[in-house]
Amino acid sequence: MAGNAPDEKAGRQLIIKVPEKYNGMTVAGALRLLGLDIDLPCGGNGRCGKCSAVISAVDGGVRSEKTVKLCRETVQGEVTVYLPEKMILGRTSPESLQGGISGKNVISGAAETFLAVDVGTTTVEAQLCSKDQTGSLLSFAALNPQKKYGADVISRIAFSQTGGGLERLTADIRNCINGMLRRCGEVFPGINVTDVYVAGNTTMQHLFLGVSPEGIGRHPFKPAFTETKRVKGSDIGIDAGRVTLLPSADAFIGADVVAGAACLIKDDEGPALFIDLGTNGEMVLKADGKYYATSSAAGPCFEGANISCGTGGIPGAISKVEKNGSVTKLGTIGQKPPVGICGAGLVSLISMLLRDDIIDETGLMEEDFMINGLLNSDDPGSFTETGLALTRKDVREFQLAKAAIRTGIEILLERAGIGAKDVRRVYTAGGLGSYIDKHDAVEAGIFPPEFEDKILASGNTSLRGAAAAGIDPEFMINAEKLASVIDSFSLNDDKNFNTRFVDNMYFE
Repeated sequence: MAGNAPDEKAGRQLIIKVPEKYNGMTVAGALRLLGLDIDLPCGGNGRCGKCSAVISAVDGGVRSEKTVKLCRETVQGEVTVYLPEKMILGRTSPESLQGGISGKNVISGAAETFLAVDVGTTTVEAQLCSKDQTGSLLSFAALNPQKKYGADVISRIAFSQTGGGLERLTADIRNCINGMLRRCGEVFPGINVTDVYVAGNTTMQHLFLGVSPEGIGRHPFKPAFTETKRVKGSDIGIDAGRVTLLPSADAFIGADVVAGAACLIKDDEGPALFIDLGTNGEMVLKADGKYYATSSAAGPCFEGANISCGTGGIPGAISKVEKNGSVTKLGTIGQKPPVGICGAGLVSLISMLLRDDIIDETGLMEEDFMINGLLNSDDPGSFTETGLALTRKDVREFQLAKAAIRTGIEILLERAGIGAKDVRRVYTAGGLGSYIDKHDAVEAGIFPPEFEDKILASGNTSLRGAAAAGIDPEFMINAEKLASVIDSFSLNDDKNFNTRFVDNMYFE
């Protein structure tokens, strides 16, 4: 790799020269061999266009520049790529892990500690915990390095079936966690990390353990395992004594959802609803002492994929949009200049446009809406032209996602024989559920109006459950019992699903 110093004229870009020896490979594949993993939300199938970038190459003795999809364009001769920095995924190393000490910063090397890990489809989060102290000693967040093979689990299941695909996916996630463990040792020299507790969706659990998720990707959707798994760290290349994977309920109600439900609704008086909002909307309802669960395929819209200016929850992602007089006020993660819009920001923007009648009840928007305005300030001097827009296609993508969630909620309530008004509390978690504004969510039609005053954003409950498993053996027993009694069903089995889904495409 050469010439990788930032180009001042190009702004936030790197200039990478791809040698001729990679002829015939896709540019994205060549970049991967050069040590740069780039974001391919659609798995490199050329659908989303999020990997579009300018390349320069010599053709017939004439050098020319063109914009291409890096996942489809092949290398022919030496190619220069002008690569936006935001397209580069973080690599698993101490430098790329955004870890910080929270709470106590002194720990005895003899203390028994463990790492609690939430393996999310998009993000891997972890906490170093001590079994004889409360609170987190060290926290981490890193992009899931498997993301380069696709933004969703279906793309990764497909990749796992290619030659060497499963091994690469497994190695990526294990290396990510080992990077976190190494960082623990750097901050606390001599530390004794005895255990790692892992919670993730059922596909992520399989990929972590190196077990093919093939059965999850096709009818009748049978995972290879759902029970708790306990293995020696040395047997799977993890730098800790023992590794425990929390139990799942089925192919679509994974350990992340079981962990969240065990934390929040198991002891709730109920009726209570737990919803993990992300690429899928997994939900568990407790009513009359029984547990009902289903999963709605919202798609990657809420994670920023399939949205023209969408992005994950990274610094600079627009997370809140509201009117400030006659102009639009933008809130971004970390109060950084806007680089895209994340799930919470998308919900916020849609609700604002509905209030202003820019989007009607059918989802019609006459023209694309430019996302410009005041940035985290009432100072008119902070007005910014973002160059970002919400398109009519984006609104349709949102309608599909919100209709999936809303329909899932309605059918789940019907299965339990209760109405929305009967639900006492609604716990939201996941990439979107942790930060969503409950008023925006109701106005945008994701939740029924009866939920508005009952919604509690609950943070990363998958990680909380993994930490609870390491501290309290009773929690694991409860989680295993819960996983075994959940009545999980497919929305496709409901005869009224299609009709309800179409009805829920409309805005109220």
